[in-house]
Amino acid sequence: MMANRLGKFGDWEIARRNYRKLAAWLALASVTTMLATIGGTKDAAAEACPSGPVSVNGAACTVTPGSTLIVTSAIVPSLSAVNPGASITAQGITVQLGPGAAPRNFVGAQALTGAAIELSGSTVITNQAGTGQRGVVVDGAGSQLTGVGLTITLGIGTTVSDNLAVLAQNGGFVSFTNTAVSTLGGVNGIANHALTATGAGSSISFSGGTVSTASRGSFGVLAANGGVVTIGGGAQVTTTYLR
Repeated sequence: MMANRLGKFGDWEIARRNYRKLAAWLALASVTTMLATIGGTKDAAAEACPSGPVSVNGAACTVTPGSTLIVTSAIVPSLSAVNPGASITAQGITVQLGPGAAPRNFVGAQALTGAAIELSGSTVITNQAGTGQRGVVVDGAGSQLTGVGLTITLGIGTTVSDNLAVLAQNGGFVSFTNTAVSTLGGVNGIANHALTATGAGSSISFSGGTVSTASRGSFGVLAANGGVVTIGGGAQVTTTYLR
């Protein structure tokens, strides 16, 4: 009987030890899986964008600093993020509008239908003039474009019209700090606006920096159809040839 009791106790002790080993293994496996998941998420968020025009749909990428992106087609922006979850981060890049084939209504960057772009320390500039060019466009509720220390210049001084340097519409949101935005439409150019927010829920926040236009009927700041533009932080707005 004593041997039987010792045998049962030994079996119980072995089972208890095996249970502890199994619990420890499961805990280690759980931690390993969690770390792998975190690492995978980080790697995905930091994925490098492809060279040339960048287009993402529901995905995220980062543009290599120092890159120069040239827009050569009216239907292919240099940066395009579409739909929720889409995100492009770009710092210290140059976006050139042109040269390219007519029509030259090029677009520098666009965030559409819930996408986001962070564009800082960068330049968006016209290299070949054309009517209907857009520096940055943010379209749709939940879409946003933010930036610090940008230079956005549309036009080269020749006569062009309907160039919009910054456009928020249909609920889009733009936030710029210490940025220089200008349009150069020539003496006879018309409606080359620097900051434009149009449509209910659309808004632009502009703090510090400068805003300027140089052509007829061209506003430094234009809020229409329920859009809102907020200027602060000592930002300066100037217009030339506005009549």
